[in-house]
Amino acid sequence: MLEVACCVDRSDLLFAQHNALGGVPVSFSHPLDRRWLTYLVLSLVLFGRLASSSLTVYAAGPDAPADTDVQSPAPDSDAALAQRPPDPGRVACQASTTRPVAEVHARGLPEASALVASRQWPGVYWTLNDHGHDAALIAFDEQGQWRGTIPVSSAQNVDWEALQLGPGRDGSPALYVGDIGDNKDGRREVVIYRIAEPVPAPPTAAESVPPTPPAEAFRISYPDGPHNAEAMLVHPTTGEIVVITKDPHGHSTVYRVPGPLDGSPRTLEPVGHIDVSGFGAPGNLITDASVSPDARRVVVRTYSSALEYDVPEGASLASIWSQTPRITPLVDGPKGEGITYRADGSALMSIGEGSSPALYATPSPC
Repeated sequence: MLEVACCVDRSDLLFAQHNALGGVPVSFSHPLDRRWLTYLVLSLVLFGRLASSSLTVYAAGPDAPADTDVQSPAPDSDAALAQRPPDPGRVACQASTTRPVAEVHARGLPEASALVASRQWPGVYWTLNDHGHDAALIAFDEQGQWRGTIPVSSAQNVDWEALQLGPGRDGSPALYVGDIGDNKDGRREVVIYRIAEPVPAPPTAAESVPPTPPAEAFRISYPDGPHNAEAMLVHPTTGEIVVITKDPHGHSTVYRVPGPLDGSPRTLEPVGHIDVSGFGAPGNLITDASVSPDARRVVVRTYSSALEYDVPEGASLASIWSQTPRITPLVDGPKGEGITYRADGSALMSIGEGSSPALYATPSPC
């Protein structure tokens, strides 16, 4: 049994009233007429929101009738945690509008494929170029000023596509680089690099940043053959890692990296699916993902939209994919690829490929 969470405000009522009869203003004086209009308006609003896929659908609460043919998960399992209804204050989410924040003046950034907001250095962002470029991290700030291009030691850029912030070997902040791109579906193994988060340079010294210490390399493979992927998630506290494929038809698979990273090769485990085929090309291609600073939300982006999921307290990233996500349009250019949460969690920050990249902000809808 599913429960649909939505809200109807005065603007919804006025809009539906105006359009209920083809845009002709209507008025009713009798109480029964007004009641009929209210039912009509609510039906139109609900139908319109369902048609636009902008409703949030949650598993029903304890008072809802149970489906007799569905077995309930154990109360403390990941599945049960992922199905818990959201906090009441997070049910009603409003659409947000993307706005440009700054033109990014970092040197040598033609193909920004990922984005991370530093929590150790507030206002600083990390990005990288994909295949055909140096193995390097590029830093800039929220004013678009270049804060250094830092070579990553002991790493090779076959096709860097993802970048995440998570715990290092000793628990200190680390950057995880996903060398997971595979446009020809020909790589038997892909690589995740882990580097202690570097110190960004001041804008006046961006050209004099030394290389990182040697990166740790972790080799992973898929159980069902090679896949192209551009999205990866790392849990901020547990270090759990998932990889999301970039399927050309919009039917992406979510895989989990099993166990802690210890240097031995790992075979990924499928844990879920994301269907964005209805968005139409190229909006049906998943290009990045991010975990909120408090680890309570996950966002997955395409070239046109952001899909946001809730992560209940104590749940794993592998457990959330049966939810129906909130969908927010992203208007950050035709090649918008990278996305991250702002360090305070108040907005989705994004960047795209191009000779003059820009940083964009989309206020968080919840």
